[in-house]
Amino acid sequence: MGHKIFSNILGLVNLAIVYGYLISRVLSGRISIADFSLYLGAIASFNNVLRQVFNNVTDLRQR
Repeated sequence: MGHKIFSNILGLVNLAIVYGYLISRVLSGRISIADFSLYLGAIASFNNVLRQVFNNVTDLRQR
């Protein structure tokens, strides 16, 4: 149970940093809104894969 709370908090912090970085890039004109959407989707997918791997490893360790 504790590892899931930690994982969720880490995920929120990760997303906040990613959103902040990408928004700053859009506002400075370095990337377009289309690039923002593309990068955000790719990062969200990667984050989900890492979360699944982390959950699988912790489940294996508990057995």
